[in-house]
Amino acid sequence: MPNQPPWRAVIAVLVLAVWPVAPSVVQAWASWPASPADVHDALDHLYPLTAYAAGLTLLLALSGRSRHALWLLVPAAVLALPELFYVAAYGLPSGAHVFGILAETDTSETLAFVGPWWPWALVAWLALVAVAAWSARQWWRADWRWRHRSRYWVLAAGAALLTGAALDHQPRPPPGERPAGQGLNTAPDGAWAPYWADLGLASRVEATFPWGLPWRLRSFADERAALHRHRYAAGSHDFGVRPLPDAGPTAREVHVLVIGESSRPDRWRLYGAERPTTPGLSDRGDLIVFGNAVSAAAATDRKSTRLNSSHLGIS
Repeated sequence: MPNQPPWRAVIAVLVLAVWPVAPSVVQAWASWPASPADVHDALDHLYPLTAYAAGLTLLLALSGRSRHALWLLVPAAVLALPELFYVAAYGLPSGAHVFGILAETDTSETLAFVGPWWPWALVAWLALVAVAAWSARQWWRADWRWRHRSRYWVLAAGAALLTGAALDHQPRPPPGERPAGQGLNTAPDGAWAPYWADLGLASRVEATFPWGLPWRLRSFADERAALHRHRYAAGSHDFGVRPLPDAGPTAREVHVLVIGESSRPDRWRLYGAERPTTPGLSDRGDLIVFGNAVSAAAATDRKSTRLNSSHLGIS
């Protein structure tokens, strides 16, 4: 190993190996119950941390030389900051819905994810990129090697784990098909439950950082392909609109287009609108109105509704 001050290697390890675990720590903390029911419950909440540690160990064992792992450690360190921000803000890992928002909106809406302090966030991220590049150079120069036979034990265990993940094709059940009382973040007894508690092994990996990023990108690609198919099907759809037999050539035609989910909160009296547009809801005394809520999803179907409710702490 080249002669260099030990503190450089320590910083390189902290930046490239320890720093990327920050989103997993926040994930575990956000879902941690006041009192775990048993050891299995506690381990379920610690899943992001254990998955990161296991993935890092397997990566180093697979590469044999530490410098060969830089191709994944450097992007993980650079992307850890936006992932940490998202997990801290929404309590969930990023995913295909986030990529969809970024791909379908303009710059102003993208910056709204961060808020008015986005210039400082950009400066912090650029500083992190510089530190990660410097750390990668120190890591490359150190060139640690794993020569002990324990490396092969780790590879064998990792092969078994990956085989199990490949054989486990259990999809994430839609909200309407979940067992009674189980939301995205609520257990049957109403207690806070981890986001990944009811997922199959492959989907559990998708919920981790950074190992789940390839799965998330694949899900994003699948959703984009589905949108293209939907646009094609909608473009060739015949709505069956025909003129009336007794209508003259100059008769006036009225077409009514009903668009679902087009309601806006500023048009509801319940949220301060001037017109009495919600008389029934406004007269109720048992409603809890969230006037400043955030959503981690880009859609407002049943899935995102369950997500928003669980994120706000209600079941």
